[in-house]
Amino acid sequence: MSTSGLKKSKKARVKPPKSRPEATFSTAHDPTSSRGLSQFSQDGEHFAFLSLSVDKHRLRIYSAQTSRSIAEHVVESGRVTCLQWAHLDLTGNQGVPAGSSDTPSPSKKKRKTRDPGTSETNQVSPGVHIVLLGLSDGSICCFSHSHGRAVRVLSHTKNATPVHAIATSKSPSHRHNLWSIDAGGTIFCWDVRTGEVVGTWKSGSQTPYSAVAIRPSTDEDAPLQLVAAHRSIQLLSLDPPHLNATSKVKELAAFTGHASLVSSIYWDTPSRFVTFAESDRFLYVWEVPGVDSNQGHIIFSASLDSDVRSLFLSMHQLLAISASGRISVLLLSSDSPSPSNVVNLEPLSTITVSYKRASTNVEVVSASFLPRGQLRIATISGGVKPVFDTAVR
Repeated sequence: MSTSGLKKSKKARVKPPKSRPEATFSTAHDPTSSRGLSQFSQDGEHFAFLSLSVDKHRLRIYSAQTSRSIAEHVVESGRVTCLQWAHLDLTGNQGVPAGSSDTPSPSKKKRKTRDPGTSETNQVSPGVHIVLLGLSDGSICCFSHSHGRAVRVLSHTKNATPVHAIATSKSPSHRHNLWSIDAGGTIFCWDVRTGEVVGTWKSGSQTPYSAVAIRPSTDEDAPLQLVAAHRSIQLLSLDPPHLNATSKVKELAAFTGHASLVSSIYWDTPSRFVTFAESDRFLYVWEVPGVDSNQGHIIFSASLDSDVRSLFLSMHQLLAISASGRISVLLLSSDSPSPSNVVNLEPLSTITVSYKRASTNVEVVSASFLPRGQLRIATISGGVKPVFDTAVR
């Protein structure tokens, strides 16, 4: 190319704006970015993989041991905006007879092979492992891979606002509840046994929340607390809901540190939690302040080689995956440092996945801890089917 031609092409280019546009929820949480929503179950035995088939989202559940697809579900209306594994009690007093769900059971031709040892009964037993899909039309699909169908579709007739985040509690008294936050900033509490909304709260924030997590508690009588976040983070208390009325939330503490939308929140203990944000290579561990303060603070931080893509937390151990595909293993000390001293976490080990015969780049999608010091890793290489590997840390 001649020098004159190069100068001409430079003049024809449109100069980028000097000011940096502020990120919005719709661009930062693109529902078509389905690989960011795919994740392992808490025990690492199953993998929920979301893909875009033509113009519809398709959920496939894989057995990580056999690498076989054992169940699938096509979202007929709306797009998936959030995904989460949960362990819920769906039975209640009346139980859930076969065919009572909002989505019919798949036909014999379309029914996928089930996991060895899974029950063939038509009755949904207490404590079912469920994949929760928040949709753009405001509904929540509860899909059970052991039954091969959506056992519940939760929807509110007066609300069709996209679901931004879903949370569940490990408390036995809340095993049948889930909480969701929509684009309008309303917090819903659902009873999955009946499919009804049992409480609604309106947040005081003008910016919709992008992540939420229920605070663990041993006091069953205390008002439920949760952490909700967009760019800033709030610890909220949900007073008992009033029948057919929207209650107000009470802000107990605020946490400031992220410059972009928070992607995920994980509680490590009842007094501290972990977060990471969009387009940010830092992850933070926050401590909840005492009764004499309403300002939370960072106690641990870690920086990856590139943006944080996903996180897995188990027993004070973190698996952090960066955009480059590097997996970092981090250990959180059980003792919290003083508020004025932020401890920088160094990885105990780092793992890089590569295949000699791979013609395309290997994309690390998710990872989880396994017993006996092992890790399970899900990758994509030149296709849409995940590949599972086991590594020793």
